[in-house]
Amino acid sequence: MQGASNLNPNDNIYPTWGHWDSGSKYLPASFHSRDGFKEVQKALKVPLPEQTYHHMERFALVLGLALRDIGTAVVHADHEVVPDWINQSPLGEKHIQNLLKCCPATIAEKTAGTEAGYVLFIPYLHCEKE
Repeated sequence: MQGASNLNPNDNIYPTWGHWDSGSKYLPASFHSRDGFKEVQKALKVPLPEQTYHHMERFALVLGLALRDIGTAVVHADHEVVPDWINQSPLGEKHIQNLLKCCPATIAEKTAGTEAGYVLFIPYLHCEKE
């Protein structure tokens, strides 16, 4: 197991839900809105201050949580009970693609590789260099 994370959920860059301490299964309803999506997209476009594990971890956590929630809104089993804000989410596949465009190429290269030691995994990750 990795050492304790020193991520600061109050860094004013990422949304407040972007931390490991959340007990919620889904992101808040505020994320599933055009403004909520724009907030996340804007945060993910901020250059990482350093390419350290902790900076990359926070980026990957926020991106991964957002992708997971949008993925649930796009495709979920009929028997799966999800909150109304997920069922009524305006976010879809184009929003997944827009988030992936925010992914720095260095993270894409590290997570796409098969080298031992990389622990960051971003679902749907296939970022292209622009």
